[in-house]
Amino acid sequence: LEQMSRLKYLNLSHNIITHIRRNFLIFTQSLNILDLSCNQIKLIDKFTLDNYISLNFLYIYQNPSLILPNQTREK
Repeated sequence: LEQMSRLKYLNLSHNIITHIRRNFLIFTQSLNILDLSCNQIKLIDKFTLDNYISLNFLYIYQNPSLILPNQTREK
């Protein structure tokens, strides 16, 4: 897990992923680039990406049915 915590780039494209859950890759908070392109993602859970403060690039193209939640937290 220590090596995962230092991961900077992760390519998960072309993997038939359909849903990104809130605890998705919880041990990779230093991730800078995440490629989820060319999957079959339909939903990314609300606040899933909140812990990825180092994430600069998120590639999600070619996920034709993708629904992105409103990431605004209500007070």
